[in-house]
Amino acid sequence: MGGAVSERWESEPEKDYIIIGTQDQLLSRALNRGYGMSRYRWSIDFALLNNDCLWVMDEVQLMGSGLRTTAQLQGFRNEFRTYGNSASLWMSATLDSELLKTVNFQPDLDKVHGLTEPDKANPKLK
Repeated sequence: MGGAVSERWESEPEKDYIIIGTQDQLLSRALNRGYGMSRYRWSIDFALLNNDCLWVMDEVQLMGSGLRTTAQLQGFRNEFRTYGNSASLWMSATLDSELLKTVNFQPDLDKVHGLTEPDKANPKLK
């Protein structure tokens, strides 16, 4: 909050972590240009955020250009390979899947999950 970033997760990269952050904080680090941090540490966060990780983006309709940036980053991870599995998950009730298509990333739209007809008929979901 307010640019305060914990660095505890960086000291133990072998452990599992859930990192929650804003676009400016996390995307800038994944692009090797960490917002609000020493340039001497950029490569550390770049490596940690692009290898053996799952990115979950919520409310992607609010991300603006960050949405395509995350898709392009996933395309680079797929193309250049990473250590371990690296994947991205975009969550939105109103996502235009065309926005995920970039030069290096063509999403598998067969993996789109949504509400089923029984879900829609459920009175609690209405």
